Amino acid sequence: MLAIVLMDHYLRQRAQNADVKSSTRTSPRRRAVDGRSRLQRMDRQFRVAVVGATGLVGETIITVLEERGFPVSQLHALASNRSLGRSVSFRGRSYPVQELADFDFAHCDFALFSAGAQVSREYAPRAVAAGCLVIDNTSEFRYRGTCRWWYRR
Repeated sequence: MLAIVLMDHYLRQRAQNADVKSSTRTSPRRRAVDGRSRLQRMDRQFRVAVVGATGLVGETIITVLEERGFPVSQLHALASNRSLGRSVSFRGRSYPVQELADFDFAHCDFALFSAGAQVSREYAPRAVAAGCLVIDNTSEFRYRGTCRWWYRR
């Protein structure tokens, strides 16, 4: 679940940078005592789309988001029209599967792609153009120099 770990790392770095800039920072001891991770203490909730949500990897991504306590305000389960009518479960709620072809990624902060290279090739650029942070779990963009890496190598 490299995608979840990378997203978690990215959010932790952003939260850490915000803590450094904040003048009303809590002490390190206080943060360690309350027992919650920095990710769980974040006030911000994120709108997340999971592309390929009905597949094995997509279902696992949703499970890991739930297990890790990722701050999700809206979950969009996206798949092909073959999966319409199905639903996925997240935090005790049932979310209907939406068709990927008709989805507007402007409604999301993150999009996690796990539906195959061809789907990523077609829809990931649309999501990026809509201002969505894309984490692609396929091989489509793996060795291309066009990807922007936000972590240090």
